[in-house]
Amino acid sequence: MRAIVFLILVAAICVAAILRPRIGLLGYIWFALMRPDFLAYMPDRYPFSIALAVCTLLGSLPLIPARIHRLFKNPFTVWLLLLQIPCVLSVLAANDRAGAWMAYSMFIRSLAVILLAAVLFESLEDLRRMLLVMAVSVGFIGAKFGLGGMVAGGVIYSQGYHGFMSDNNTLALSLAMGVQLCWYARRMVEKPWNKLAFLFLVFTNVATVVMTLSRGAALAMAAAFVKISAQSKRRILVLAGLLLLIIPSYLLIETQYTHRMSTLTDLSEDRSAMSRITLARLAIEVFKQRPVLGLGFGGKDFLQFQADNLPGTPHMVHNSYLQMLVDTGMFGFLLFSGLVAWAIFWLGLSARRMRKSHPGMEIYPYAIQMALIVYAITSLFYPRAYFDFFYMLIVAAGVWYMVVKTLASAPATAAPAPAIHTGLKPVAASPR
Repeated sequence: MRAIVFLILVAAICVAAILRPRIGLLGYIWFALMRPDFLAYMPDRYPFSIALAVCTLLGSLPLIPARIHRLFKNPFTVWLLLLQIPCVLSVLAANDRAGAWMAYSMFIRSLAVILLAAVLFESLEDLRRMLLVMAVSVGFIGAKFGLGGMVAGGVIYSQGYHGFMSDNNTLALSLAMGVQLCWYARRMVEKPWNKLAFLFLVFTNVATVVMTLSRGAALAMAAAFVKISAQSKRRILVLAGLLLLIIPSYLLIETQYTHRMSTLTDLSEDRSAMSRITLARLAIEVFKQRPVLGLGFGGKDFLQFQADNLPGTPHMVHNSYLQMLVDTGMFGFLLFSGLVAWAIFWLGLSARRMRKSHPGMEIYPYAIQMALIVYAITSLFYPRAYFDFFYMLIVAAGVWYMVVKTLASAPATAAPAPAIHTGLKPVAASPR
């Protein structure tokens, strides 16, 4: 029954994508994040993702010629396009060129579809739908794990879900990012039961993150919650509310969780932490030998280098920034790290400006910024430089950039002023 419902739903989205490519792109994002084929017991059996991408591209063909210039006028998409230069050069310079090309071709195909958002989406409503789809898609997975763990009286998730959530750490990373979107999504919807639904997703996703015992995600989520409360008008009340969402799941596995987090105070006693330090040192040595082009996109050459120089089973360097440094060299590292830092800074600046000029609309840049902050912190511990969710958020920031430009170019006087849908209530655009 699950398979039948899933097949009908994917077929309907494919047909809709040809007629309305925006629907196809939202369907592609939904599929990439939720991986409903796994829920339908059909993982990786058929190219559903490719079908959604092709149908969306076919539906977009009439629009692309007139809108393609948007990619080159948006700093976020321009930055992403520039990042491809060191990536391609690293593929050409790799010893295992076939392996590097295979990894890059998978990455660039996904990125090409994601970049369509900057071509097709232009309004605040487009961005709102994009963020809601991301929040629900990731939030559903977290709710599934969180409810199951709490019903069982508290469990430890040592495995992940599927796709880019295949282990406990990447599951925790994805859900910790999704928690931020769900928190702000409450203010993007109007009906009380919708608000409660997103609050429920926050609660269950936080529970799943706790039950993975992922230290990096725990640190990132704690930092995000502190920042959320700091930027709120009712700081103490919001922080207390967030703590109440954490406490139930923490109490269920208090002993295991406390023991796991206590290892942060003495890394020398933790084998996992020490292995990360060893890999980081090896990454620096690799950079000294191949500083410009790196070893090659995808990390296969780094694994081979590690096998030749260290005993034991090879692993990816557990740091997204060092991963990009090793794979693509210093230019790829600088572009990637700069993109993360600049996106977080600009979104925060934009949110503060929106609070003054268009109260209520600051929830959109804040939602993207907080999810990126979680990614930036957890990237210090996990190798997720090619993480689809991250690039979706960067393109979402690009869509927000276009929304801001539209608001800035609006006429100074208008009668009546156009209504802006924030998810809260219609807000008249303030004169600029």
